[in-house]
Amino acid sequence: MAKSAGDEDGFALVEALVGLAIFSLCMTAIVSLTSLWTSASQRSRQNAAWTMKEQAVGRALVSSLESAFLYARDRPGGLDGTPNTLRFVSAPPNGSNSDGHVEIRWTYDDQLSRLSMTMTDDHVAQTVAAESVGVAATFTFFGRTAIDDRPIEHQNWKSDWPAPAYIELRISPANSTHKVSEARHYAMIRAKNQNCNNTNCSPKK
Repeated sequence: MAKSAGDEDGFALVEALVGLAIFSLCMTAIVSLTSLWTSASQRSRQNAAWTMKEQAVGRALVSSLESAFLYARDRPGGLDGTPNTLRFVSAPPNGSNSDGHVEIRWTYDDQLSRLSMTMTDDHVAQTVAAESVGVAATFTFFGRTAIDDRPIEHQNWKSDWPAPAYIELRISPANSTHKVSEARHYAMIRAKNQNCNNTNCSPKK
């Protein structure tokens, strides 16, 4: 039995609807894949930028402690700190106009999400030597104090204690929209056991 013209028109309409549905599914898949690729690319760039930032902060911390006047035992170590601060006395860095020692102070401002390092020289001139914005940071101290039987972790460190064995800096992005692993940097303390060239090497009160 031959199909009528109406049947042929109806069959053609069904084919068109099926084709349109398939096309819509394909476009949806393409848009979804493009969105996923864009998000992955953005996360990759953010992760790379974060890695560069946290590594720069870690290097600055280690470098600032390399010339510190610290003592390991039998006398005050000359360093004090809290979870948000770190303070010690150091030889003047290269390029400094100071002819004496300088006080190094690391400070984390929770409200501004800013970690900064400032130097105060013997002329009481203060310089911001390093700064990182958009971070969350915490200092932890590991070592033996005057009252400890063995080295343990401390949230605070006093300047009249011997220098700690090392300092841990935990740093992560502040208010990040994607998950990034917390970075941990360890600054080993190369403490001395001799006098500090007859210089008062305790942080200023």
